[in-house]
This record gives sequence, structure tokens and C-alpha cells, in this order.
Amino acid sequence: MLQRTLAALAALVVVQGLCPRLLAEAPEKPAVAWTGRAVMEEQMQRHKPAHETALWRMVLIDRRDRRRERRLKHLRLTTEGDVDRVLLVCLAPADVRGTTLVTREAPGSNDGGQWIYLPSQRRYLRIAEGRRTSYVMGSDFTYEDLDPDDLDSSRWRLLREETLDG
Repeated sequence: MLQRTLAALAALVVVQGLCPRLLAEAPEKPAVAWTGRAVMEEQMQRHKPAHETALWRMVLIDRRDRRRERRLKHLRLTTEGDVDRVLLVCLAPADVRGTTLVTREAPGSNDGGQWIYLPSQRRYLRIAEGRRTSYVMGSDFTYEDLDPDDLDSSRWRLLREETLDG
């Protein structure tokens, strides 16, 4: 399950064009081979915007190959002290519209957490630490997967290197 999730995240990075540009623009490192973790560290170092917005399309496929689509909006704000605030808002379909995952992460601090807003109940529920491995909206993603990047929570492997556009 984790491998599928990481594969999906890797595919998202490649689709957005971050990984090819990262490898193509990577500074020369003397006699040091790129590793999966080194690529991710470099990507995190280069990609530190004060804010970002993205539209996501999530296609859920069940065992019978039936597909359900979710459309989401991802908003991220990084404030002083590298505190990340992330909103993941469901735009469609109608039965989950308005459901919002709120994440706050403060590096080196316990002053963070995750909450989910359920519009049908008009309330926020805190995601308990023990529930962070629960799946989100019928997907293979867990609440933990949707937390801002923590390189130590996963293993990284570089599958291959390619030269793109020259």
C-alpha cells in the first residue's frame, strides 16, 4: 500500500515537471552519485515558495476497474520559522465538496497537527496521532502522506537518470 502511495506521489512530481528539471539543473557535485534521498533533499531546498496553489485530480480505481474522480485544491503557506500551513479542499464531487484537510507543521515543535472540516456537520475534527495512518476519502493516501514533507518518514530510491531536452 505504501509503495503504491509513494509511486503515486512520484508520478505527481514527474507530471508536474519538478523531477526532470531538478535532475537537468542539478549542480555538479564532485564524485558524488545522486541517490533518491539526495534528489529529494535538493528538490526541497530549491522548492521553498512562501506560498503555492495547485489543482489536483485524484482518480480512485476499485478492484472492478470502476473509476471515481475527486477534484481538490491545494493551498500552502510557509510563514516565519518554516511553519507550513496547508489546506486541501475538495471541490468535487458534490458529496465531498467543501471537505477540507487543514495541516499545520512547525519543524522541531509539537505545535502542529491536522484537522478535517466536515461541511455536513459544520465542524472541525482533530486527526489524532494514532489515526494519521487512516485512509483519506477512500484513497490509498493516509493523513500522514498529506502532511508537509518529512524525508525521514519514507525511503527514497533513484530509479534511473535520463537526459531530457538535450
